[in-house]
Amino acid sequence: MSLKLPANNTDVPAAYVGAWRKQTPDTRSLWLQTTRLHAMVDIPASRPDFSARRGFADLSDDELMILAHQGGVAGACIAAGDVLHRRRQVDYSPQRGQPFLRRLRVEEGGLREFCLDGRETARWERLAGAEGGVLALRFHDVQVGGGGGDECRGYLLRVGPYFAYVRDRYGTTQRAESLALLAELKGFTREQLIAVLDFDLSFGRRDEAGRWIIELSTLPWREGRPFLDDAQVARILAFADRGPEKIQRGGRLFLRYWKLDECSNGQDGGKAA
Repeated sequence: MSLKLPANNTDVPAAYVGAWRKQTPDTRSLWLQTTRLHAMVDIPASRPDFSARRGFADLSDDELMILAHQGGVAGACIAAGDVLHRRRQVDYSPQRGQPFLRRLRVEEGGLREFCLDGRETARWERLAGAEGGVLALRFHDVQVGGGGGDECRGYLLRVGPYFAYVRDRYGTTQRAESLALLAELKGFTREQLIAVLDFDLSFGRRDEAGRWIIELSTLPWREGRPFLDDAQVARILAFADRGPEKIQRGGRLFLRYWKLDECSNGQDGGKAA
């Protein structure tokens, strides 16, 4: 079967825009889709409760390997008819750039997803209230004194009260089916494993007080905690397409450059429309 996709990113059909959940016995999956960008997180149902931990230092080597079985992907999209290509521009698994094409069929309360050969792969349920304002921001970080190259990229996306935050790891990885397989093949040290696990894909919801609370994350100690509030989002919007924001991470100083990709339906500093 021949399939010709547009060469560049495109807007997706309006029916795909929203926040979606796929629940299976093995995996908890959440997907947030704006008009042009997507973010999806996949957490094994068997992952233990690490919410009481404060960071990687509190996890044993075996527990770190548990995190290596997580998944998540984000980036721009290309749509053609009922085919959606979610580009792997930021990928938790070391598979960046590999095709991620699916056919989607709209039905009451959700979407059915199929491989191009017709095999059904998932049914996505639309989360309640996933309508209204859409906010999509991109960023890239440059380390001060680090040679001027882009250290990593990321996204902050919102549809209605739901949001997704994505920050890529610093540095690149070799191709493999999963981080767990890559770590086993390469015999990573603890420090090397932490470096590739330091990838943030968090999904959450804005509460009535204007706090953006994380509900599911590749960094499990972030779950159940506030990530941003409306005032902080308004400050981010003030930086978008202007000067950089200074941030500290791991004892290093970075300049974060924000770019506004989409802001619709009267979005106002993060308040749900």
